Amino acid sequence: MVSFDQPRPTLDVMRGSAEEGQHVRIAGQDDPLDVHQSFIAWAESETLTVSTSVVQITEDLRGHEYAFITCAAASIRFWVDGTVPTASTGHHLNPGDTLELFGTTELTRFRAIRQNSSNATLSVSVGMVAA
Repeated sequence: MVSFDQPRPTLDVMRGSAEEGQHVRIAGQDDPLDVHQSFIAWAESETLTVSTSVVQITEDLRGHEYAFITCAAASIRFWVDGTVPTASTGHHLNPGDTLELFGTTELTRFRAIRQNSSNATLSVSVGMVAA
């Protein structure tokens, strides 16, 4: 049985190069555990025009684990929980800003609409996390 009065184990992260991966040392352990960095295997992309109607990532692309989105031309409002944004509600993304979505739930629930009178363009790249 674990007592909460005892000290809890901690993790110390020691930085290594990308080629060597990260090393994690668990308190009380002499040998570090290797944690390899993962990367995104890019699969597809699309360009969305954001106007007065709410847009979503195309259904065929929503099954991926990761999306990288760049906003251009005008500002947008967005939500990642399925809520429908309006021109005055939602997170704000300006031209040149980027957004990362993690997991199929966020990709599926992402909704965007333009904030002002000009249409925006979203460049969307999707992929899967690879080891």
